[in-house]
Amino acid sequence: MLEFNCLINAKVISGHNGLDNIIEYVDVIEMPDIDDWLKSNTLYFTSFYALRKNKSAQIDLIKKMAQAGVAGLILAPEFYLKYLDENIIELSNELNFPIVKLPPECGYADVIKLILEEIFKENYKSIQKQKSKELFYNLLVGKFDNREDAYKAAQTMNIDLTKFGMVMVIQADSVNDYMGKKIDKSKIEKNIEFKLSLLNHIIVLREFRNIIILPILHYHYNDIDNKKLKSNIYNIASEIRTQIESEIDNITVSIGIGRYYGNILDISKSYEEAKKALIVSRSMADKILFFDDLKIYKLITKIEDKEELIIFCKEILYPLERYDKENGTDLLGTLKAYFEYDENMQISSENIYIHVNTMKYRIKRIKDILGIEDFSTDKKVELYLALKIKEIL
Repeated sequence: MLEFNCLINAKVISGHNGLDNIIEYVDVIEMPDIDDWLKSNTLYFTSFYALRKNKSAQIDLIKKMAQAGVAGLILAPEFYLKYLDENIIELSNELNFPIVKLPPECGYADVIKLILEEIFKENYKSIQKQKSKELFYNLLVGKFDNREDAYKAAQTMNIDLTKFGMVMVIQADSVNDYMGKKIDKSKIEKNIEFKLSLLNHIIVLREFRNIIILPILHYHYNDIDNKKLKSNIYNIASEIRTQIESEIDNITVSIGIGRYYGNILDISKSYEEAKKALIVSRSMADKILFFDDLKIYKLITKIEDKEELIIFCKEILYPLERYDKENGTDLLGTLKAYFEYDENMQISSENIYIHVNTMKYRIKRIKDILGIEDFSTDKKVELYLALKIKEIL
């Protein structure tokens, strides 16, 4: 869709803040009563001949146009008023409704032709963009039976599929605004999608709550290049995260990244992997996670019965959860740190900012609550897995 800004040679009289209004149609008006004809996103041309002697009607027309979502008003070179009334200019500015006067050398036909050509170009771009999105959606869900069909479909849109091979998935984390009210995440996601669509080195799609990114790669990668690829992709993800978090107030985002596949039909696997990595990334400090780096989480994410995971987690951790809730303690956090730092009392106590003797007391208290004398290998595996599951549920 075309923006008002295309009329670069025209003189903007008022309503400068509305110059990014979208133009989908153009029309000419010279009749006094056109209320039923006003159409949103339409740019109207007029010489103001019919209303040249009626200032109140001129003001009323501007109000009705703004209310109808009209893109703006173009005054012809043979403008029948010596000047626009100050009240009209003030109203136009207040409503962010652009009023523009054409230069003497421009006629209606010249400008309308220019605008229609630009609208056609924009519509063509929009159609091509939608077609390309459908192509990538079909690839992500595995709808193509063979590579030849995929490459043939891409060729009609001048898309080089050899430049794609992996997927990132982004989600806005749950945040509150400064007044403590819940932010509308759907609006944030649309905002993120729009901002990312302005970048040239990625393809941006959206599916439900996920914003899908397909980085445009420079060449095919092999196993030897994998380290270099991950470094490059991490930099892109980091750049995306920084841009989003700097431009949208009070928000953080998490990013999951799938593996690279040389066969474009396998990009659907990368998408599934990216979604799994995203789930875990939300509990990580960095919030950017490759599927390759999931480690034990890979096994957890392969379990489809989430209810069973919840039951397992509760069975193992419930005594500690209940004690923490009743006593305002954080024994679960203590246990997590204890395992993360290889059961080293000194290092784990330093990392949760408590004295080593306090750490020793808490570990003993944990054992008492669990009814065990020591951490057997089986018990440690159970507790460690339950803590990891709890992080991603």
